[in-house]
Amino acid sequence: MKKLPLVPETQCDRKQKGFKMRIQTKVFLFFFFLWIPPLFSEEAFVKRAVDGDTLLLADERRIRLIGVDTPELHESQKLDRDSARSKKDKKTIQALGKKAYLFTQSLVEGKPVRLEYDPTNIRNHHLDKYGRTLAYVYFYCAEEPPEYKQIWAHFPGKIPAWKPDWMLLNALIIQCGYGNVYTRFPYHLMEEFRQHEKDAREAQVGLWAPEE
Repeated sequence: MKKLPLVPETQCDRKQKGFKMRIQTKVFLFFFFLWIPPLFSEEAFVKRAVDGDTLLLADERRIRLIGVDTPELHESQKLDRDSARSKKDKKTIQALGKKAYLFTQSLVEGKPVRLEYDPTNIRNHHLDKYGRTLAYVYFYCAEEPPEYKQIWAHFPGKIPAWKPDWMLLNALIIQCGYGNVYTRFPYHLMEEFRQHEKDAREAQVGLWAPEE
């Protein structure tokens, strides 16, 4: 049998192969990082809440809560964008932002916390574009928030009964209706947070409560 002559690989072929390999590598890393469980990292102390989804630590680091997006409290370009997108005036958004801020403040301001990082943020050293540290924040919650009691009553058997324990602040803010799930970038607990927001909306707690 006569062998067919080999067709030499062109520069275009090599570029296409390289492009496919880069795409496959990115897809692999995306799902690999989602599979890796978050890692506990360090203990810290919250000096104050900056707003609903940002904390200032005693060492002056600013912590941006992973996966949470609360209404804007302060004047900013994001407040302008949110106002244009939602068709709500800025004062209304800031009023909602203050409720979210007060909720977060009541839970962790002046208290010790544990920080946990998500492996999806390894490449950017766990920092956002503003230099804030991206983290999950655990705190000891001794008293049941009224919104959690309302959620528990709405979903009997689905939501665990309250008991004093270490709680994930990021999840509790969404679960109690004081923030949306942030979906612009991937992170380990996104689907869990999506379910918390769905439950909060259905139970009409926090910012989802009917307007009086």
